[in-house]
Amino acid sequence: MYLAVVDLDGTLISSKITRDASVYAYEKGLQKLRELEINIPEELKNYTFANLNKMIRVYPQFEMIYLTEYKNYLRQKIDELREHQRRAKNILGALISIYMVDEFKILTANRAAMEISKIIGVADFPLVKDIIIVPGINYVEEKAAVIQKLKEKYEKVIYIADCPINDAEIARRSNVEFINIKDLLITLYSIETRPYDLLKSKFSEYPLNTKNLNIVR
Repeated sequence: MYLAVVDLDGTLISSKITRDASVYAYEKGLQKLRELEINIPEELKNYTFANLNKMIRVYPQFEMIYLTEYKNYLRQKIDELREHQRRAKNILGALISIYMVDEFKILTANRAAMEISKIIGVADFPLVKDIIIVPGINYVEEKAAVIQKLKEKYEKVIYIADCPINDAEIARRSNVEFINIKDLLITLYSIETRPYDLLKSKFSEYPLNTKNLNIVR
């Protein structure tokens, strides 16, 4: 069995949308805590991934508020997310065709991964078997440990993500093939349209160039 482990932010969905959603949900969460007359330390008043983890650790109710507001933000962007729905499914389909993948597992440090996966249709994709969320405090080590464990159950494992440094290091430590999503997208689109902004992780409005693809599953 061939397994593709796929990152989420910047890979199946634009990192700009997930960043904007995180900032929105964090600020809304702080607002609701203040309404409950809970004082927030000054150093936690701005969103960072580290601050999010601290808020959830110190204020247990914050995680549910954050996830609810994150989902609300995504619902406000539903028209924009339709392009991401198509793109995510096309990427998974292309991986099946090119790499003969039998199963997918989504591996991310985004706490809202379930909400995102449902909205962009990844959770319902037939070969997506699990959505695995790591704490992200030690991003490289945590993801590498998950992939190493998965290797015990599969004939081959590949890792698809967007960061040429951290994600490539995860693959190296796990001794699996790393596929940079930017390189994959370049092979899927005609050169003339230049559909992918390599600097801003912005998804294209151009349709897939599938003339050389044979989706067999």
